[in-house]
Amino acid sequence: FKLKNNSLKTTRFVVFDTETTGLNLKEDYILSIGTVTVQNFSINVADSLECYLLQNHFNTKTVEIHGILKTGNITKIEEKKAIKLFLKHIEGAILVAHHVAFDVAMINQALKRMHLPKLKNKLIDTGQFTKKQNM
Repeated sequence: FKLKNNSLKTTRFVVFDTETTGLNLKEDYILSIGTVTVQNFSINVADSLECYLLQNHFNTKTVEIHGILKTGNITKIEEKKAIKLFLKHIEGAILVAHHVAFDVAMINQALKRMHLPKLKNKLIDTGQFTKKQNM
């Protein structure tokens, strides 16, 4: 993964988050993936992605945190389709998330189940910004 140039103006950042059935990377699964793009110093809501995943594994205790139910009116897609959409959406982008390592690890677990390699995108962790402010 190489940036075409070093200009912040042209660099595409994809800010993303996952909601999961829990915090165990080996036992828990992704419930949803949401993204928004930042480019040319602007948030581009039109260049976003929102996927809710069908669940075979579900932890009712985490519903209080994320509000996502196993069933309901939200259209849900299979994990494989959601991951493919996510990969296409983030192509060539720098990924930004709060505690990005967890979200990337959850995506990588899904990729592993699909027999695909890990994400190679460059990462920015906004959690690091908050640590520096609180010092």
